Amino acid sequence: MSRNRLIAIDSVNATIATLLMQGAAFALTILVARSYGATSTTDAWFIALSIPGLYTAALFGALKAVFVPVFSEAVKKHPEDEKLILGSAYFLIILSSCLIAILLYFLLPFIISYAAGGLNSASRVTALDLSREVLPLVVLTSIIGLMDTIYNAHQKFLAPIFTPFIRTATVFIGVYFFRGPLGIHALSYSSVLGEALQLLILAYILKRQNMFVGIRATIHPAIKRMTHLAMPPLASSFVLEFNPLVDKIMIASTAVGSITALNIANSWNEIPLLLLGTGGFMSVILSHWSKMKAETSLETVVKSVEESLLMVSYLLIPVLAVFFAFRYPIINFFYANRQFTQEGVSNVVLLWGILIIGVLPNMLWRILVRFYHVMQDTKTPFWIGMFRSVLNILLNIIFKHFWGLPGIALSTSITAVLLFSGNFILIDRRVRSFRLIYLVKKWLVMVFIGIIMTLVCLVSYNFTQPLLQSLGRSSALISMSIGGLAGVLVYQFIAQVLGVQEARVVYSEFNKKLKFW
Repeated sequence: MSRNRLIAIDSVNATIATLLMQGAAFALTILVARSYGATSTTDAWFIALSIPGLYTAALFGALKAVFVPVFSEAVKKHPEDEKLILGSAYFLIILSSCLIAILLYFLLPFIISYAAGGLNSASRVTALDLSREVLPLVVLTSIIGLMDTIYNAHQKFLAPIFTPFIRTATVFIGVYFFRGPLGIHALSYSSVLGEALQLLILAYILKRQNMFVGIRATIHPAIKRMTHLAMPPLASSFVLEFNPLVDKIMIASTAVGSITALNIANSWNEIPLLLLGTGGFMSVILSHWSKMKAETSLETVVKSVEESLLMVSYLLIPVLAVFFAFRYPIINFFYANRQFTQEGVSNVVLLWGILIIGVLPNMLWRILVRFYHVMQDTKTPFWIGMFRSVLNILLNIIFKHFWGLPGIALSTSITAVLLFSGNFILIDRRVRSFRLIYLVKKWLVMVFIGIIMTLVCLVSYNFTQPLLQSLGRSSALISMSIGGLAGVLVYQFIAQVLGVQEARVVYSEFNKKLKFW
């Protein structure tokens, strides 16, 4: 079976699994929003959760960047060293994360005073308490991140996607049954408990798959190489993850509940990124591209990168069109209640509409970063990430001054567009086999069709929704379903008429599935 075929199969399997898990996780975010609303207390929770999340997300980025390529290469040359490499990796991750957690414990008062500076004094105290309660996540999530990467390095992708359901279920139970006596603290306690249970289950799965789980108090040469290569992506990922925290800090003073509104908007935009990105597609392509480069040539990888960029764009644009067209009825249906007021709904809708602009370039940027990692170039993404951070902060300051709440979202989207555009030109000059003009033309056609689809969705919804008013709340869901289906059919039809190759591939695969069933 060809490598591209394997990528496609593994991507589909991982994406389906991610869809199921993210559906459960999203049900949890809706429960949390409807239980606690959009208040200064929920703002404090999101600030507190961002602190361990900043470190663990940066670590995840570094692990995904260097572990799979270096581990695959080292084990291919010396299969007998696999347990030593893994034991050394566990030792280093546990040691470093424990030291980071201890350091953070003493720095938390200073960090919270700055990060939650836009909140009132009572909310700042709550943020400090919550941040201490979730501090164990630094260690637990770091170990889980390593286990996920080890599993992916063995060309296996499903277990790391399914096991987060354990944490989701634990938090769901904690919030549903204990939000009364514990309040917002039910979130922190259940999050830590759920993460610990997830770690235990994942360790059991790895052991059953004959993958080493243990500690070797030594530093293997392969781990030394990984550590050396990981410094730039670790810093780059840290800077990249620091941007959302900066957004939260700067938006906190614009309105009560603004951090919560921003988090909800980002959560909806993360759905397509998680389906095609971290949860599915990205975990697959890095592993396969690394082997493809070792077994064939860089030109073969470049062709696969181009195909991935175009196919992801073709699949992502209709999702974004549906989101943009139906963002108000979606948020109003899932969130509006006595706790989550119409003001909160309006803020989420406003921020979400602006942030959608940056989703596609952000996704394509992530793919290009994986290509850099395949070439074992971690410095270029680091410097680009540094530039992104500086640009985002500058635009935040400028746009917040002129436009307040929506200015923060606008700066994020503009930064994503500028970053991808500049980086793509840079990589085109470095790898001459990239077909820059060809790709740009294809993207412009897809975006044009996506705009038409958005208009079709809006017209269809506005026509059908009044006719279905007698059905009550379900009228919105039915109208969105009809509008979305009409939009997708128009999108696919126009794409095929205009000769978009990706449309023909999707149509062909769809027909094969129909014949199979």
